[in-house]
Amino acid sequence: MEDEAVARVKAEETQAMKDDAQRDLNKALPAVEKANEAIGRLKKESIGEVRTFTKPPHMVEVVMQAVCVIFEKKKVNILFSQQKTF
Repeated sequence: MEDEAVARVKAEETQAMKDDAQRDLNKALPAVEKANEAIGRLKKESIGEVRTFTKPPHMVEVVMQAVCVIFEKKKVNILFSQQKTF
């Protein structure tokens, strides 16, 4: 009987964790879908234009560092002007 009670408590805890994770996922999915749509609208010319910047605006640098993280490029912590491998 005691094993069943322990299993029931563990099952309830696990269900609560699952429900919490599902709520978080439901909140995040719309942003992921918007990001995927935005990526689909990127043009190769736009990326080439960013490469020509010697010192881009701060937010462009932040976005490009995020892109490097997403695509698992190394050395994302260095200055933009030192890294043009994206």
